[in-house]
Amino acid sequence: MASDHANLQCQSELATDYYGLGVRLGVYFAWLGSYIANTILPSECGSAADTSTIFLLTLLIAMAGDARTGELTQIDGLILMHLCGGTVFGVVTLWGYRTRLYRNHGPRAVRMFGGFGTHIRLIVSLGVSIFGLWFWLYGVTGSLRAMGPDDGTDPPNSADCGVLYTFFFAKVRADSGVRFYYVIVCLSCILWFGTMLLVSSLAALASFDRIKSLVEYSKWTSLNRVKYATGFTHKELKFMFNFLRVANLIWLIFAAVTVEVTLNFNHVTGVLGGRHDGRLQLPGQLLPFLVGLFSFVKILYQLFKAKWGGAGEAAAGRVEPTEVVEAMVISPTESTFPADEESEPKMLSSRADSYFVARSLPVRYLVGWLPWLGMVVHPATKKSRLSILVSRGTGLSAVEPGSPEELDALPTKRENRMG
Repeated sequence: MASDHANLQCQSELATDYYGLGVRLGVYFAWLGSYIANTILPSECGSAADTSTIFLLTLLIAMAGDARTGELTQIDGLILMHLCGGTVFGVVTLWGYRTRLYRNHGPRAVRMFGGFGTHIRLIVSLGVSIFGLWFWLYGVTGSLRAMGPDDGTDPPNSADCGVLYTFFFAKVRADSGVRFYYVIVCLSCILWFGTMLLVSSLAALASFDRIKSLVEYSKWTSLNRVKYATGFTHKELKFMFNFLRVANLIWLIFAAVTVEVTLNFNHVTGVLGGRHDGRLQLPGQLLPFLVGLFSFVKILYQLFKAKWGGAGEAAAGRVEPTEVVEAMVISPTESTFPADEESEPKMLSSRADSYFVARSLPVRYLVGWLPWLGMVVHPATKKSRLSILVSRGTGLSAVEPGSPEELDALPTKRENRMG
């Protein structure tokens, strides 16, 4: 019996397309490049985040679409969920707290986030969490096809392929108690990302308010992005970064091991890269492999230029406004400081950051994890900005909240027209 299992070979019809050797290597290179960018070379955080988000979105579309048509099998969903989990919890960042930007520049680094890229990553992460909840509740219990003689593969699978196993520090059945752990994780992510998406509607309201003001008062030159504030202190941000750079590395290694060991547990040998397996030269494998590889090589090259390229290559460590706007959607007014060097102490925080740090711990942490709330909760008072400015527009487009006296002294619509 042991010999039979040792020679057992199982397959799914689309395993190579979903998670063939080229696809997995591309994802792993994207993970490694993103980790280096987040922890060592923050000037490359934007492009690395784009690569990881593209891979994550591709996997989500494949899972959701093929689950609907019945082409996705249990083993396919399991491996893809492990790949998505490594990306979401290891490299994808919404407000950049896992990056070196906050260590170098303090609370004001939050100005680099909150744009298009942040909200795209939020939506994709929420989508992965929703699919994950469905998969662990229903997919592994019969809603998706298991491998076996009747799954339509050619040659047909053995009946011994029908039991789905996963790695969780040991070989365990995917439909056993371990799935409740994943259900809790996915449900927690849905609640968290869903709350963030709901609160992020304030950004849309702020944009509408700003455009409305531009149209009404013809102040076309004042178009700029909303700037956020965080309630975390520089010391807290440095501790968070130091903790996450270790935890993220451990998680990425664990995620990669989980994927590879799970494939071996389920005897899916056709994608493990043997002499006649995987076929890395095919476009479906070569394209994701090269995307991940060259993204990683580019980051290594920029790291060499920034660290050892000499004074002539100083620009390698500096964030260029045009590059940043396209990648991380950083505010042009805040994107000209060096991304790989520590700022002067006096530049680590703005007036808004100082006000929020002075607030109570619950308010600070609430604004820290949900920076959109900084547009509503005024940092220096217990009043909301909406209650103060209800008769003068939403006020959400204010980018640098000041003292209560300054807010009360804001010009009315008539004064704006005169000014």
